[in-house]
Amino acid sequence: GTMPSPVTIEKEWQGVKIATRPELPYVANLVVEESFRRQKLGYTMIQLALKIAKKWCQGPDTSSSPSSFSPFLFLSVDQDNH
Repeated sequence: GTMPSPVTIEKEWQGVKIATRPELPYVANLVVEESFRRQKLGYTMIQLALKIAKKWCQGPDTSSSPSSFSPFLFLSVDQDNH
């Protein structure tokens, strides 16, 4: 899913500074069945999410678009995760 950026992202577009809180990729509740752990499945899923986030965040034209920003991915992990 997505959620608003926790910080304002400022870009200059056509000479005007624009402050936005764009929707950014968010990964939560990533669980790997215990019998499939230690096979890099979670790692692989996060790497794929990062790859998709980079493409999604950058958009087709990063030079002139006011909505493009550096790749960013939220990852929520429970404190008692083991």
